[in-house]
Amino acid sequence: MIEALAAAYGIDPDGPIKGVDTKNLMGGPASVAVQSIVSSHAQPTKPPPPQSSQSAPQKATQAPPRPPPAASASKAPEETAAAMFGALKGGGLSLLKNFKEKTAAVVSTVQSTYGSKGPTITQITSRLLLAPILEGVPDVLAHQAEEALKSHLAMARRPYLVINLSTRDLRCEYSLRPHSEPMNSPCTSVPPSLDAAIRVAKTAGRYLSHDKNGMIVLYGVEENCILMAAALLLYFKLCIRPYQCFEIINKSRADQVMPELPPSYHNLLDAVVMLAYREIKDIASKIHNKTIELTSLSIAPIPAINRSGTGCRPLVEVFVGDTKVFATAQRYDETTEFQKELGYARLELGNTAINDEVTVIVSHARHSSLHGSMSLVPIFTFNFNPRFLDGQTTSLVFPKHQLDVDKDADQKMDSGFKASLNIQYGNGSLGGLPDSFRYDEENCSRSANMFSDSHEYGEALRLLDAASPTELPDFPSLPGHTSFKNKATPSRPPAPASAQAKEQKQPKQDQHPAFFSLYETDYS
Repeated sequence: MIEALAAAYGIDPDGPIKGVDTKNLMGGPASVAVQSIVSSHAQPTKPPPPQSSQSAPQKATQAPPRPPPAASASKAPEETAAAMFGALKGGGLSLLKNFKEKTAAVVSTVQSTYGSKGPTITQITSRLLLAPILEGVPDVLAHQAEEALKSHLAMARRPYLVINLSTRDLRCEYSLRPHSEPMNSPCTSVPPSLDAAIRVAKTAGRYLSHDKNGMIVLYGVEENCILMAAALLLYFKLCIRPYQCFEIINKSRADQVMPELPPSYHNLLDAVVMLAYREIKDIASKIHNKTIELTSLSIAPIPAINRSGTGCRPLVEVFVGDTKVFATAQRYDETTEFQKELGYARLELGNTAINDEVTVIVSHARHSSLHGSMSLVPIFTFNFNPRFLDGQTTSLVFPKHQLDVDKDADQKMDSGFKASLNIQYGNGSLGGLPDSFRYDEENCSRSANMFSDSHEYGEALRLLDAASPTELPDFPSLPGHTSFKNKATPSRPPAPASAQAKEQKQPKQDQHPAFFSLYETDYS
């Protein structure tokens, strides 16, 4: 029995038992019994050597050994087994307890990091909800968060449409199939496009118009949820300036910190304003229809991105929509290292033709000696729609504050950094206006559709009345160019006379930055 038990637990009978508390097995009668039983089972008993006849009389004169008490002998195996099982039981439970505690600590850390209890739902209006999730959530916890979101929405007892802005497919079953519009996280890859924002707005408009009790739920990365919420408020003509949208959203988020949106997001919202408030004939008369070719990109001064802090090895990728159409290099040995002493770097773009929204991503090429491959360290990104160009500009200059700069590269770039994109116009045509340029008057022109009743709608209008601008922004002759020219934080538009006295009594709140003038014309 002892041998089988020792073999089952992987215990060496001749050595100490690892990880088992043997205090109860040492020093007592049970200890002697254990040793005797183990030794008796481990080694067969040898017969005593034969005694010679000469020594027999001498041995006979000695007193025979006293036999052990019968009771002690009978209890020894029982005490031994009880002591051993008690020690094994205590050690095993201790091991399981430690494993359980460690597992619980890991799960608690992961859950607190990724928020498995579900997203924090923000109600912008009674019919517009935000359900932001964190980036990089493991699939298991993402599914738990989605289940929690679905349970929360079920408690509202109202129909809803989930618009999935994340790059992960939803796994829960919904009464109405979610609308999916995948968007990358800010400053990581191709930013959200104008076409995608208009598709979201038109989808929401059709749903809210046909179901008067329904809700729109924006699900995705926090920055993208806020971006699309602002786009809806603009496209439904509730707001006429983007900073008004930020004021409404920020008020609804209570104590939550408003994330900083990159310049490309502001650029997109500026285009939404134009499409929502301008007549299609006005838009068609202002934009051009020529094909565009990208000739070169210059950056100055050279950022210190490499490990030695002396320069960088830039690599440029060009995307039309989500499709990469050009890259300055495919391998590490095809790139060129530029030192800071050179002052600037110029990279040829091969006269790449574009016919839709274009994104330019600039990265630092780094060689991996371990894998023998090339890795890319992001530096900055910018995008624009070629239709919004004026047909004459041949160089677009992007100062640093107008670029989507990677947070790790930000401190390695001078404050005076600029990127200059040189372009030329071809003889081809971009075709007719895309569908996204045509406003959905039937479903999106009534801003009251964003609210459940007239009282809620009236409260929102009173909130906006004190900051209502008196006129529309100037028509952008260049992508992202508004009346707020060369100002990162424009002054507040003049308030109506009825609201000026009220504003004087109340302290001014911090203003959210409106849109940048993202493009400067250089005719040299």
